[in-house]
Amino acid sequence: MKRKAFIALTLAIDVDIYLLDEAFDGIDPLVLEVIKQEIIALGKQNKTVIISSHNISTLERLVDRTIILYAGQVKRDGNIEHLGDELVKYQIYTKDIINEEVLIKLGIKVVSLKKVGSIYHLVIKSSNDVETIVKEKLNPILFEKIPIDGDEIVILEMMMAKLEGNKHE
Repeated sequence: MKRKAFIALTLAIDVDIYLLDEAFDGIDPLVLEVIKQEIIALGKQNKTVIISSHNISTLERLVDRTIILYAGQVKRDGNIEHLGDELVKYQIYTKDIINEEVLIKLGIKVVSLKKVGSIYHLVIKSSNDVETIVKEKLNPILFEKIPIDGDEIVILEMMMAKLEGNKHE
């Protein structure tokens, strides 16, 4: 209830810039929809609303720009529709063991590799020749491109930002 009251008070003030820090955590869906409509109305009045959140699914269809920060530096800045554009996710089943070393030796730049049961989930930066390499070198029984959900995109973007940050340190 306190969070709802703080949000209501914040949005009731007539200022040019609003800052909401993880404001949607713990808000029930009905109230969240009302808050979103208020934020959209503020945008139509040329007001700026800055929202920090780790929950991208809450922000979809609400924001027009995303900025990803890592270690106090801007790592990604752009339109929300382009967030994760350079990422591709595959699920692979093969009799062989797949690990990052194997993929790196094949020239595949791995963002994330997880094994769920017998299926590997591989996320890479987009590459035209990855499918050919995997099919020729790993002989997969199953190899298919699968969608990445919004929250996973944020996690992966943060992982890439962290990797890029570590390269410069």
